Amino acid sequence: MVEIKSEIIPALEQIEQLHKVSRDELIKLIENAVKNAAAKFFGSDCKIESEIDITNVEVKTYLIKKVVEKVNNEKNEILLSEAIKIKPDCKIGDEIRILVDSDAFLRIAAQVAKKVLTQKLRESYKKNIYQEYESKIGEITTASVYAIQGKNIILDLGKVEGILPQREQVFKGGGTFSFSFINGKL
Repeated sequence: MVEIKSEIIPALEQIEQLHKVSRDELIKLIENAVKNAAAKFFGSDCKIESEIDITNVEVKTYLIKKVVEKVNNEKNEILLSEAIKIKPDCKIGDEIRILVDSDAFLRIAAQVAKKVLTQKLRESYKKNIYQEYESKIGEITTASVYAIQGKNIILDLGKVEGILPQREQVFKGGGTFSFSFINGKL
């Protein structure tokens, strides 16, 4: 069981507001990152579950093992006598959750979580920008010339850049264009 710093809840709320990614989705991403890191640590053939308890702000990781009389696979099975110590009312055939110490693989989990969250935030940013400009298709707006590449003009639209191909250009001189959004592609 690993304590997460209390700053994570305000950080999740801020990400939720800025990037329009739900807090539940972010928590699932972190849980999956911990689960993947545990799978790397314990082996991919182990059954693993992880959960984040937001009220207590802690991460718990469990190995799932089947209760048996004779162990053939130590990674997925546990003797009844050992299982009773963990869960007194278990019987043969049950699956039990064994809490494991996450400290050993937490660094890997943090790296995986960072990578996954960064990717998710990039996707969210692109989606939000696309939705913002998609609503402007057919509208006339202004933009500044950012660069000229060959016969295409690169326009500064504020948050993004747009390409004005030669076939859609009507040049009047100057550095500001009025144009209409025709097609939005990312």
